[in-house]
Amino acid sequence: MNYAPLLELIYKFLLCRTPQAWIDEARQPENLTLLLTYHLVCELKAAQTATWLIRKCVADKPSGEAIIAWLKPLRRFYFPRAARQPVYS
Repeated sequence: MNYAPLLELIYKFLLCRTPQAWIDEARQPENLTLLLTYHLVCELKAAQTATWLIRKCVADKPSGEAIIAWLKPLRRFYFPRAARQPVYS
């Protein structure tokens, strides 16, 4: 597959490319835990935002509660203390 057209759109959106020095540093085995943890946090934030939008705009109460339940394992993993507290709408 030719990824060049897709990457060009991404580069235009980001306005700059990732420096090779950053890529080289991120690829070091000793940085894997940090990189994966950072990625986990970004995914959690994206999931929380999507959940909020779905619950606010389209989901009924039972569906909204089901969506929150899907995020609980991820939330519990990253925020062990907060996971014991109730989730507010």
